[in-house]
Amino acid sequence: MKMEEITLSTGVVLNLWKGSTLALDQATEALKKSDPTPEPPMVFSEDKGREESNPNDPGYVKAMQNWNGRLSIRFFTVLLATASSVKYVPEGVIAHDSESFIEVLEMSGIEPRRTNVGLYVQWVTLFAVLEDQELLGTHLLQLAGVSEASIAEAEATFRGDEERGTNQDTSDNVNGSDRDHVPVETSGPRI
Repeated sequence: MKMEEITLSTGVVLNLWKGSTLALDQATEALKKSDPTPEPPMVFSEDKGREESNPNDPGYVKAMQNWNGRLSIRFFTVLLATASSVKYVPEGVIAHDSESFIEVLEMSGIEPRRTNVGLYVQWVTLFAVLEDQELLGTHLLQLAGVSEASIAEAEATFRGDEERGTNQDTSDNVNGSDRDHVPVETSGPRI
């Protein structure tokens, strides 16, 4: 198994290895069940004479950003719990398996997790990772087989939705009478 090390800004060193893409798929499906993906609102398009979805709606864009944020947190948590471990904790940083860590959580009003894995995830997210969360998340995703290019492409696609109007092609190079990319011979009534 390929293992990498990452040194965080706190001086903590973590071992990282390939995470399960199946676990990421299951985390996505679980989120979709408990918190369905937002649907864009429908708007009437005057030039097309019909209702269509509006992915530019500010409420929808915000809802998708929030939903994607919740999915990112799930991915980070799953990969952190299943594809990383502590290699080194510098002096002065409270360790995840110490009574001091549990006491700090309780004093802060944060309920400590019940298992070692849960405590480890809490410790990494609350103590070990300060400004390194994106760096750590990227490494975990790459090791799981998700390339940076795929991550960037997905983000660009979503950003593109924000800039796109309901009439998604303003060129004259379309065949259908309602400006859709439909061959002329099939642009009649549909059953």
